[in-house]
Amino acid sequence: MKYHRCLALVLAFWLLSSFSILSRADETEATRHLLVGSECSVNTGSTAIRDARSEFNLAIADRDIDSIQALLSNDVVLITGTDSDVFIGREEQLNLWISDFTNDSRLIYLRSPNCIKLSNLHPIAMEYARWRGARPASDKNFVGGDYVAKWRLIDDHWTIDAETYMTNECGGSLCGGEK
Repeated sequence: MKYHRCLALVLAFWLLSSFSILSRADETEATRHLLVGSECSVNTGSTAIRDARSEFNLAIADRDIDSIQALLSNDVVLITGTDSDVFIGREEQLNLWISDFTNDSRLIYLRSPNCIKLSNLHPIAMEYARWRGARPASDKNFVGGDYVAKWRLIDDHWTIDAETYMTNECGGSLCGGEK
């Protein structure tokens, strides 16, 4: 298990370092193409992933654990945004969500894809995006940042293999603690 956590952290740092290059506001589209190797995909695969991400967002808001379960691969890896806690496996991540859903002061998370790139070689894709967590009815108290997610197509269904989050913005009472 320690080996898996180390491997997951190495993957996370590599993905975030790649994404930090992408997230610079002053980049041109041509520069972005050179940095990432290919352009964002706009096709049925990328649309299906955007739809799946929307389903995940709704499932978080609705506390729908069954919908979340359907979007996670068996060996999914999640690396959290602030502390880089590592959760390996569908059951471990589902337990995290179940715990979150019982908290009355929980945050509602929204993930917003900026770019989805489908592999030309394998049934996999990368999602480069932004995330934001806020309490219901409060736009002033939030945390957010960047994330990357790797998706895999299995039996015509896109599932999440790995997600790595980085916290880099906050507002209101959620700005307490280390930055």
